[in-house]
Formats: sequence, C-alpha cells, structure tokens
Amino acid sequence: MSDFIHDGVTGRQLAWIHDDELLSAETGQKCATVRDGELYSLDGERLGLHLQSLGAVGEETPEAFLRLLGTTSVP
Repeated sequence: MSDFIHDGVTGRQLAWIHDDELLSAETGQKCATVRDGELYSLDGERLGLHLQSLGAVGEETPEAFLRLLGTTSVP
C-alpha cells in the first residue's frame, strides 16, 4: 500500500510512503522512515515532523519537510 503527500496549496505530489519508507516524488530516493506517523532520518533520528501536519488543503508545506526532500520550494 502507498500513500501520497501533496502540497496543500499547489496540489503537486511531493512524496509517497511505501512500506514505512518516505520516497521523494522528484528523485524516487528514500528520504526517511515513518513510525506511528512520525518521520525519522535514515540514521534513526526523530525529525519532529508528523504526517498529519503535511498536505493540509490551503496550507504551505513546512520548510523542514522540503529540506528533507532535498529542495527549498515546491516544484
């Protein structure tokens, strides 16, 4: 099963989650892991980002999440 994460303002897909791995829509590379809705770096460090805060309609994507994906703006 896969879940998709979109920017709340533009509607563009930013990433998807497959088997508890966060993958960048732009590069397809693994960026983080997901445990109980929280994002963790590839070395296991908690990032302080929760999936419920991402992709809300009308809200900009948090800058920290964009940096995680390797970008500073929504493509």
